[in-house]
Amino acid sequence: MGFKKGWDIPEIISQIHSLARECSSPHNDGFTAFECKKDLYQIQSIINDTLKRAPSFGNDEEEWLTKQEQQRILKILKS
Repeated sequence: MGFKKGWDIPEIISQIHSLARECSSPHNDGFTAFECKKDLYQIQSIINDTLKRAPSFGNDEEEWLTKQEQQRILKILKS
């Protein structure tokens, strides 16, 4: 039996986008929006710390990261 992920990337991304929308919504006051932004900072901190502790996967990881960056650049240029 193969590896089964215990998480759902599209759902995580959706929740982060939802949080970002709430943070930027003109319908929220500064207190509410700042609470949302603090949550985003906490998520960022957890991800950064976890990535620092994760092992390196050498050329495969570098190639994948380069490809991801190229895709982000192309998306920006197309918009």
